[in-house]
Amino acid sequence: MIVKHLREFASDLQLPEPTEGQFQKAFDDALKYKPTTTKIFKTSKSNKKKTTKPQYFGIDVPTEKFLASLTKLLQDSNSPEANDFYNNLIANKRAQTEFHVTLIHSGSALSKKSPKKDKKTWNKYVNEYFREDLKLFNQTHQSNNDIKGKQCNLHSGFTASVGLNELCWDDRVMCVSVDLLGVKNGSGETVELPIGNKYLHITIGTANRSIKAVESNKLLSKLYDFKDEGIHTVQFAEESFCDLPIFVHF
Repeated sequence: MIVKHLREFASDLQLPEPTEGQFQKAFDDALKYKPTTTKIFKTSKSNKKKTTKPQYFGIDVPTEKFLASLTKLLQDSNSPEANDFYNNLIANKRAQTEFHVTLIHSGSALSKKSPKKDKKTWNKYVNEYFREDLKLFNQTHQSNNDIKGKQCNLHSGFTASVGLNELCWDDRVMCVSVDLLGVKNGSGETVELPIGNKYLHITIGTANRSIKAVESNKLLSKLYDFKDEGIHTVQFAEESFCDLPIFVHF
């Protein structure tokens, strides 16, 4: 019927009507046809799962153990200034309830003002040291919201040991400066891990909401780089926390 309509439509061309054999041959040839090129259709961006990027890497500090050490230091220090500031943080609910040491933060490492070595260190964290961890986190979570804004211990089992150095504070922020004593991989082997934070520390709290925890970095810079006499300090006795888990915060 299709051929009949085509012949009527193009009657001026006087096309001959195909025989039954010609019909069958054309049909058989069509079945044997194999395309010589393959068209690949790209998946639309809307269907692709977005990768959740890490915000920073840190060392998880056990709350009870840290608070016990801090309380003992305050009791033994005979420093009314330290006790008063800490008690004000508690009373105003400005003291942290969980503690960590930031090893490197994307906000500072990737800023335009940061030195190139910090950017290289960040790239090593995400593309070398913890590449498989980040890949696994994104593969095992169905939605970005599952891990966004959350702290996740590394599957690779990296740990770090830190030593408490001294309690530092002014009228805005209180923190503890710490020393990195060593890093181990999941097999318990000691490894070298560069850090992207000039002064490692544990932030205890800030005087009010307008003061961010990141100001601990400024405080320690004033103390160690410029010998600011307005910064108060109390030295810890030799005390260390060993084999603490390293985590990534998304």
